[in-house]
Amino acid sequence: MTQSTGIPNLDLILGGGLKPGSIVFLAGGSGAGKTVLAQQICFTNGTPERPAVYYTMLGESHVKLLEHAENFEFFDRAALGKSFSLLNLRGVVLGDEGQHEQLEGKAAIDHMTAEISRSAIEERPSVVVIDSVKALRDITSAQDFRRVLFDLSTRIAHSGAILLLVGEYTADEVWNEP
Repeated sequence: MTQSTGIPNLDLILGGGLKPGSIVFLAGGSGAGKTVLAQQICFTNGTPERPAVYYTMLGESHVKLLEHAENFEFFDRAALGKSFSLLNLRGVVLGDEGQHEQLEGKAAIDHMTAEISRSAIEERPSVVVIDSVKALRDITSAQDFRRVLFDLSTRIAHSGAILLLVGEYTADEVWNEP
């Protein structure tokens, strides 16, 4: 069984779509369409029973992301908060604004991993997106980054969700980084 990307010819190339429990890197240069594809997959697969969860790091504001998405046929404003959730990881990584101590470094990354994993197991989303995984890479060591990706991919796979990792990479980085 597969889940559609929302693009029939891409589904054909992928043998029907994306497999639940898989980890997929959407990597490319600025303006390549990574975020749009990730949003299309979310809107295509999110349901009230199994919503799509889109985590952002430090990139564009949610308002801007939604303004851009409104121009596409797949966008459904009624789905927001029901079958599509847009969340900022900054609060998860740095701690709630009400906290006196903000989490830093390894503690912040571990807290973020635990929160995303908890959410995936308890809420059983259809798709989990982290945009941008490269921003996550930039705030942690290479060793911790690999560990985080391993932890997220194995824990989210158990929920049956597709994990989409979105990142802006140059052509050289695409071969080496993800």
